Amino acid sequence: MRYKTLLTTISLAASFLSFSQQKSNYAFVITSPGNNKTIGWTEVKMIDLTTGQLVQNVFESNMSYSLFDARSKKLLKESNKATVLNQTAPSAATPLIREPFDTYSAAAAYDAKHQRLYYTPMGINQLRYIEPNTGKIYYFNNETFGVAKDLNDLANHITRMTFDPNGIGYALSNDGNHFISFTTDKNPVITDLGAVSDAAANKDISIHSQQTSWGGDMVADRVGNLYLITAHQALFRINIQTQVAIYLGTISGFPQNFSSNGAAVDDEGNLVVSSASSTAGYYVVDIPSLTCKRYGSCDSSYVGSDLANGNFLGENKNLKKVDNSKLSVYPNPVVNGLVYTNFNSLPTGKYSIQLLDQSGKLLSQKIVDVKIAGQVESIATGSRLSRGEYVMKVVPIQGNKNVTVTKILVQ
Repeated sequence: MRYKTLLTTISLAASFLSFSQQKSNYAFVITSPGNNKTIGWTEVKMIDLTTGQLVQNVFESNMSYSLFDARSKKLLKESNKATVLNQTAPSAATPLIREPFDTYSAAAAYDAKHQRLYYTPMGINQLRYIEPNTGKIYYFNNETFGVAKDLNDLANHITRMTFDPNGIGYALSNDGNHFISFTTDKNPVITDLGAVSDAAANKDISIHSQQTSWGGDMVADRVGNLYLITAHQALFRINIQTQVAIYLGTISGFPQNFSSNGAAVDDEGNLVVSSASSTAGYYVVDIPSLTCKRYGSCDSSYVGSDLANGNFLGENKNLKKVDNSKLSVYPNPVVNGLVYTNFNSLPTGKYSIQLLDQSGKLLSQKIVDVKIAGQVESIATGSRLSRGEYVMKVVPIQGNKNVTVTKILVQ
């Protein structure tokens, strides 16, 4: 058994080496055991989004596993199979530790920095994560993650989850009244931020409506937004800072009986959607036109309650670098914690000035409205940055899709 476990761990680690080293077209899917049954979300697989093919079994309900406390890293429970537990009968001293997916799960998000797949089971109000490269599972024991009373409390089930580029996780209840953030550093913090509110323009389509807006999944872009596609194909953009949701419309083009339950982003920045009710492949969404079409080369796909990977929306799609003569950045090297950007001849409009490290992590950003040629804007690098090279991006928020990229040196 130990030899078999060792081989499994080596295989998982090998698969994850290529997955974690670069932006990939792989994703995790929470699916069911057996032949793509549409109930029982207890299995986790890593798949190739383009082909729909299995890359690695990450968790299977009949596999051996070890559970650990996410804070102390102490062992909570081991099992030789999911049905045979090495734990004494529950008591006040040894409370019951539940199975990893015993109430199923419809919300997962991949933390690319730490190579962890975070998820929450339905009706339990607990944050958990799997280390796909080791197979270990961690629970945030006795810490509230949601307010669901039980499995029948559908409004309060957490069914949407993702990470932003800063490495902060976000989860959302079905009814939109509990928007939860969680950090993944040495001292993780879980915070219920309260309700997401509707933009005034939403009118009759509310993010709280069971008829249009429950279920589905979320992805993030690099400029402070989450995109929620609901099980009924409604698309919302949620501003993380204001917690306001704008209804963008309903996506057309999905096949009949296709509920949109999982969402991920491919290696070109496109939104890819999966279904818990259909094996008719994955679908890629064109957000401006609110249409979709079959994605990649897969004719059949895993049914799944959720998709997750570490890519961000719009990273590469229709974005091309332009001549930096249209933009001046100074002083460079940066010596006083402040860098200026001169919009020499870029079109007027709103832009996001972004400061990133060499790994692509967003360190800070500023939204500016350029009204005239030669307008100068500043962005603070602060004193916290260590010496070295950083990347500055100027990204148009709408209209023109050209992106200006330049390197700056902090001394």
